[in-house]
Amino acid sequence: MRRTLAIPIVEVTDNGTPSRVAGHFCSTLDAVTTAELEALAQLRRLHQQAQQLKQQLSRANETTAQPLQQQLQMLRQEAKLWQERRRQASFDKLVALGHIS
Repeated sequence: MRRTLAIPIVEVTDNGTPSRVAGHFCSTLDAVTTAELEALAQLRRLHQQAQQLKQQLSRANETTAQPLQQQLQMLRQEAKLWQERRRQASFDKLVALGHIS
C-alpha cells in the first residue's frame, strides 16, 4: 500500500519547544517494502512445506523418517536466512524513513 504524507517542518526555539510550523514536505512511503514482501512470501512457502513434511513425518516409519527430518532441518535453516533478510529489510526501511539513524 502506497500513501503520500505531508510531513511538517517545525521550527524549534532555543529551549527546545516547537514555535511554529514553517512548512511541509511530502514523502511517499510504502507500508511494506518489496524486500519485506519477498521475504514474507518465501517464509510462507517454507512454512507450508514444513507443514507438509510434518504430516508425512507423523505417518512415517523409522526408515523413512530420517530423510524427512533432514529436509525439515534444511527448511528451518533456510527460514532463518529469510527471517534475517526480512529483519534487515525492515531495519533498512526504518533508516530510510528516519526513525533510526
